[in-house]
Formats: sequence, structure tokens, C-alpha cells
Amino acid sequence: MAAIPANAAARLAVDHVSVRTPFVEAWLGRLRAHLQRWVFLRAAQEVAHVLQTGDRDALLRAAPGWRARARRFGTPGSTAMTQALEGVRIVPAGDTEVATSWIESDRFEGDGVLVYVPGGSFVVGMSPRLTALIARIAKAAGTRTCIVEYRLAPEHPCPAAIDDVEHAVRNMIERGQNARRIVVVAESAGAAIALAAVQRLGAGGIRLAGICFLSPWTDLALTGLSLVTRSLAHEGGMRLEFPAICAHLYLQGRSPFDPMASPVYGDLGDLPPLLIHTSRSDAFHDDARSLADRAYRAGSDVTLRIWSSGEHVFEQGFNGQSMRAIADMGAFIRAKLS
Repeated sequence: MAAIPANAAARLAVDHVSVRTPFVEAWLGRLRAHLQRWVFLRAAQEVAHVLQTGDRDALLRAAPGWRARARRFGTPGSTAMTQALEGVRIVPAGDTEVATSWIESDRFEGDGVLVYVPGGSFVVGMSPRLTALIARIAKAAGTRTCIVEYRLAPEHPCPAAIDDVEHAVRNMIERGQNARRIVVVAESAGAAIALAAVQRLGAGGIRLAGICFLSPWTDLALTGLSLVTRSLAHEGGMRLEFPAICAHLYLQGRSPFDPMASPVYGDLGDLPPLLIHTSRSDAFHDDARSLADRAYRAGSDVTLRIWSSGEHVFEQGFNGQSMRAIADMGAFIRAKLS
């Protein structure tokens, strides 16, 4: 990592966190990764077949089916789901232009807000497993949480999702929410959308309290070596073909080096304090390191946590490491909103 930042006040903390994973949990994780790789690769093959026909209408007709399949895969067990949602309620917000819902609880205190931008490779959106993750983060942070369910590709390519996130945050501020009491959290592709929206807000003079990214994917040019090596070695649940297809559906002719689509190439100076989680085995591990490095060199305050094991967005799991990671995020959010 670079040692000379653009701003002398910048800070980069790189923490390596080792958590011992029991054998059964590790075996189940590998099994889930194998199933994920198979499901996503089949979906990518089907999308590629439709793309070869050049029939955009067929592509749009097929998209809901692909989403439904991915969401079924993203459904945790009923016991885990019940525990995740215990003590909170999910309330749809019907009075806004952008689809949002709120996670609320009588135990939450203060006037801070957590804005969550889900991933889903730009094309899938929310799943029950993500809902459970967001509820667990909200409880760890003790903070009201707004989930922004932005428009999805291929029906709505870049920058529609970014517009939605920016609009949702501006709408909160216009209704009286203090921008310095907002923390943005996102995972995977949601980090690209969230970071682009935060950059826009910053350019307009709106600075938030903090940002937290889990396994961020912010480089749609797919230059990270870890994505290639994990794919070729058949390690983990991610294959190069799937993010390549999803990036194509999201970009639709836009350059993958355009900072709007790949905000890692944009202005990373003067960002709110940034916490990044990744694991050594994550296919997008190099994306996380590159973002941390570039943000630090641009003058931002960055903390990079590198966990010893775990798949892409391992925090979605229900094991000791995910619990520890979520507690770490909760502490970060509470500190920024205190």
C-alpha cells in the first residue's frame, strides 16, 4: 500500500483479523460456495445466450426470472431469520419517490440514521438473507435504518440506481435529518452505487458521518487479480463470468472506467471516515484493497479490516466470524453517530 497520502491528516489502518472457524461451519461454507457458483454460472450462461441474440425485449422479459432464482438462493433458515428480525419491525415508506423501507425498534435511540444500499450485482436487489443481515447490523448499531431499494439493471442502467440513492438521502435532509447524523452502509455492488452517490453529495457540499463497505465491488473494469485467480482456481462462490455479465447489463455502453460507474476511479478525497471489510479468500479482495489505498492517497480516513476466512460478504452467514464482524460495524457506526 502507498505510504504517502495527498493529505497529511489522512489515516490508513489495516487490521488483520483471525477467527478460527469450526470444521462443520467451514465445510458448510464450502458447500454453499459450490452451490452459489453453480447457480450464478448457470444464470450467466442464460444471460449470455440471450445477449447473443441481440433481442433486448427478450432480455427484459427474462430478467425477473433470474432475480427470483437468486432471491430463492438467498433465503436463510427460518430459525436464523426469526432471530435476525427479533425485536425490530420493517416498515415500508410509501410517501417517497424512491422505494425505501425502514427497520425500526423501540430500543433504538438518538436521531442518527443508517442508510443501507444493498448489492445484488446491480441486477438482483433485496433477498431475505440480505434483509436478515441489515436487521442484524441495525441492532448492532442501535440505529434506525433506511433500506434504499433502487431501480435495477438491465431495465434501468447506470446511473439510475445512483440517482435513487442520492435522491433518498437528499429527501431525508430536506425533511430535517442532519447529514452529519447519517452513515451509509453497503455490500458488494451496492458499494459502487453508494460511493458514487456519496461523491455526488460531497460535490454538492453534503458531508455524511461515515461509510461502511462489506466486500466492496467498485471497479467494473474487473482489474482486480483476486477475481481472476479465484475464478481460475474454482475457489469460492464467484466466477469471473458472472460479474462480467452483470457489469455489462449495468453499464450498457458506458465505459467501465467512468467514475460514475466505477467510483474507485473518481474523487476519493475528503470522504467521510470509511470502514472496509474484506476477507483473504474473497474474489473481490483486491477491489477492497485498491479502494482503501486510493482513498488514503487521496486524503481520506480509512480503516481496512482483512478477515482470515470467509466468502464474498461473509457477514451474511450466521457464525462466530460474522457475529464479530457485525459487532465491529456496529461499534464503528455508533462512534460516528455519537
